Amino acid sequence: MRVTDVEAFTLRAELDRPLWDARSRITHREAVLVRVETDDGAVGWGEAACFGGAAALVVEAVRLLARRVVGTPPRPRAAARELLSGTAHFGQRGAVVSAVSGIEIALWDALGRSVGLAVSSLLGAGPVPVPVYATTGFYRGDGQDNDPDRRAQQLEHDVRSVDLGRVRGVKIKVGRFGVADDVRRASLARTALGPDALLVLDANNAWTFTEAARVADLVADLDVLFLEEPLPFGLVTDSATLRARGRVAVGGYELEPTYEACERYVLGGAVDYVQPDATWSGGIAECVRIAELAHAHGVRTAPHNFSTAVGTAANYHAACAADVRLLETDATGNPLLDLPLGDTWDTTGGALHLRSGAGLGVTVTEEWVSAHA
Repeated sequence: MRVTDVEAFTLRAELDRPLWDARSRITHREAVLVRVETDDGAVGWGEAACFGGAAALVVEAVRLLARRVVGTPPRPRAAARELLSGTAHFGQRGAVVSAVSGIEIALWDALGRSVGLAVSSLLGAGPVPVPVYATTGFYRGDGQDNDPDRRAQQLEHDVRSVDLGRVRGVKIKVGRFGVADDVRRASLARTALGPDALLVLDANNAWTFTEAARVADLVADLDVLFLEEPLPFGLVTDSATLRARGRVAVGGYELEPTYEACERYVLGGAVDYVQPDATWSGGIAECVRIAELAHAHGVRTAPHNFSTAVGTAANYHAACAADVRLLETDATGNPLLDLPLGDTWDTTGGALHLRSGAGLGVTVTEEWVSAHA
């Protein structure tokens, strides 16, 4: 069996109202899907991260790398290794690694479909329920950002709208309007959730060390699971110092998604939770490597996942293969999440579970892609 074709597609959907995190304004959702086909008729789909408006760059990177894959057997691990080593002189992160990720995921999907097995089964594990939490609580871009009471009302609405029968808790955005506002948001979210649900605070690299330490002190009694990306990425020593204070666990850093970068944070004692993403870190197998590294050093893994159903399925299978017990899901109303999962997926009981299905277990149709292109 040989790969005969590799294609990339850009999907885009405008939002009714912009979303804001601590640093960025999101006016639309975008995704890059990768399709591979083999000479025996197997078709596989993957997703390549394109955060920050990089879809065009990622698509071109997929097209550049496609010629290295066409004509070869669909061997995802070998393909990813060759693509990463073959691009060492012009890209070891960013658009190139995202493109490698999308191709690798699509190869796993095609391989699984050709033999009738789920990707996690190919990796020696198998589909199991993976607990999930929902990302919500963004700042809204319709003018109320200047009114702290309206911000609070919007946050409470977002948190209370999450079905805690299907997720174990939520992640909310902080870091935009100062420490006092951050602490208020955390307190409001905990009250809305009740005492048992998980709560994660995501600062998107916005705090200084002093601000992060103050927030950690002030929310220590709110049972926050971890502070996500509390500091600018690259500050491994500062993150280790923050973690060593022991007030709230530290998670990250999604802007450092590759194995080598995660290794620096894990070995540097800088995180309690590492957050790889199959669409961004080099693929499914690379996320398994990262999770195994983390486990060997007493660090937990909670994959970053802000993707379509294709990327979510890829991260799910990586989590199953690495025995990861927590996965992020998107509860922001992403228009690109309307790809039907079908009755093969179970999302009850606060966990995601593929009950049956080959490959990723997600059916992508040409019609669905065309409708969102």
